Amino acid sequence: MTPTAGAVGRRFLPGRPRGRGISAPAGLSVLALVLAGTAWSATAAPVAAPASAAVQDPIISALEPEMERGFKGLKLPGQPVPYQLSLSVIDFDRAEAIARLGDLVTDERKQGRYLHVRVRVGSPELDNTNYLGDGMWGGRGSMRTTAFGTDPGPVLRDSWQAADAAYKRSLESLAAKVAALKREQRTDRPADFSAATPGAHWEEAARFPDAARPALADAVRKATEVFRKYPSIQRGEASGNLWAATLRYLDTDGFRNRQSSVGWKLIMVAETQALDGASLRDVYSGDSPLTATGIPVESLVKAAGEMAARLDERTRAPNLDDPYLGPVLFSAAAAAEFARQTLAGDLSGTPSPVANEDYMKAYVKGGQLARFLGQRILPAWMDVTDEPERTEWGGTPLLGRSTVDREGVRCEKVELVRDGRLRTFLMSRTPSDKVKTTNGHGFIVAGNLVKAAPSNLILTAKKTRSWDAMVAELVRLAKEDGLPYALIVRHIDEPPGSDNGPRRISIGTGEESAEEAPSRWAISPALDIVKVDTATRQETRIRGALFGPIGIAELKDIVAAGNDSAVYSLDQDPDITDYYQGHAESTGVSIVAPSLLFAQLEIRPLGKKRRPMPFLESPLDARTGP
Repeated sequence: MTPTAGAVGRRFLPGRPRGRGISAPAGLSVLALVLAGTAWSATAAPVAAPASAAVQDPIISALEPEMERGFKGLKLPGQPVPYQLSLSVIDFDRAEAIARLGDLVTDERKQGRYLHVRVRVGSPELDNTNYLGDGMWGGRGSMRTTAFGTDPGPVLRDSWQAADAAYKRSLESLAAKVAALKREQRTDRPADFSAATPGAHWEEAARFPDAARPALADAVRKATEVFRKYPSIQRGEASGNLWAATLRYLDTDGFRNRQSSVGWKLIMVAETQALDGASLRDVYSGDSPLTATGIPVESLVKAAGEMAARLDERTRAPNLDDPYLGPVLFSAAAAAEFARQTLAGDLSGTPSPVANEDYMKAYVKGGQLARFLGQRILPAWMDVTDEPERTEWGGTPLLGRSTVDREGVRCEKVELVRDGRLRTFLMSRTPSDKVKTTNGHGFIVAGNLVKAAPSNLILTAKKTRSWDAMVAELVRLAKEDGLPYALIVRHIDEPPGSDNGPRRISIGTGEESAEEAPSRWAISPALDIVKVDTATRQETRIRGALFGPIGIAELKDIVAAGNDSAVYSLDQDPDITDYYQGHAESTGVSIVAPSLLFAQLEIRPLGKKRRPMPFLESPLDARTGP
């Protein structure tokens, strides 16, 4: 199966709000919500279309004069006029397949088109963006479904209505934001928008091959058949998504582009109980561009078998009884998952939003890295780069592949950490007090704001060791601390659905601003963790292990890195504060990391509530089943 040439590895389909008590804004239809869980991707390098491509695209050709008409005509007496207007049109074709125990529960396909209008009023120094207020969905922006045929008429009408609504809402947000800044007497804030040189980038429209959809259904069916072999598993499900999406973007600054994406995503979740009644679960999440080899059904079935066997073994594994404070070794896969829940979310330089109401300020948490530019945050032998145009790592396709960002700006390779020191941040056209210009990383759309995010985040080490040498050093450090065992982590749970960005624990007084308040990262529990006896090196699987809060000090004290590496690709959701600013869209990210040995981490027993075990054996048990 070969994806259409020109696809790039990014997601730009609408995301959805998550968490208790959060409902969709009025502008989002039910169709928009079902798009959650897909991710941008494909592997073929973008095929640049000729300069005449814009004329050949009937939607862009029709929208250009309408955008200019709206930009000049959106005026209310005595009110600011727009200084920038942008239009995004997303065409999508998405297939979904869900299976349990080898049978399909859902097998459907959806096609559609979304229109998103963003209007900036005021000036680049102070405009309506990056503001929380006016209720839960106060950030503004206008996003709606529209007809997806070749006739541009419905798109023109909807863009006219969307621009009118977005302009009026932007005026309200600007007035409220100015009032909030006056109340807080803030005078040290950066500007709201930075200049960028306009450019054009064109790719062929996306489509996925006809054979890809049955392959997706085959993957989820065969993966869940594996769970039949394990009667101890009380619930097992696989959900797969296949997508092709084309994004058209144009704005009044002169940016024009058409991007495309073809990829797949598969999530497997299995749940059960330990013998003492404790709830257990395991999860596999795979996001990837669709390559010429198609969906790797057999490797996904193998992953399902490994996950099921691991979960079954955990039902009989001992619980971590006592708190542990000592060295911890992360496999390369677990280290990439760890980086996702720590560094990845805090390398964005987009400043925290202005919040109007006190209850909203509680959600605005500053990242750990915001005040440490120029300082060492990792060992002196470690580097971190973000490489948007890289297509693969060691033969594994990367999901974050992109040529231009959501503001049309050409993506740059960014050297974030060199020799352990934080050198800069990922930036969109929203500047910070430290970094004033974009580097083409505006990937998360949040209302009228485009927020910076990683693409392909790569952690490398100048000094490495073999896995056996890493284990030997782990045991040596544990003995040095007088510990009878050390810990190896091979898999970390996904963050809870209500926590979209890095989870931070505030340790400040409550009087600091969001950017200044000290915080630490909260990491999800370990799903695959073993004790290594320091005398015999025998490994014993355990369960119920929860990480204590983790800060920059723990990162600086990483002892060693392996000569291996793993790729972890994910659909990075916007933070909850992004959803508060209006319609929000997630982005595809790949993280590459080697195995890492930490000198000291705190691991606590996870005290979960016990549930009564089922009275009867599973009907699929060979002793009782049909």
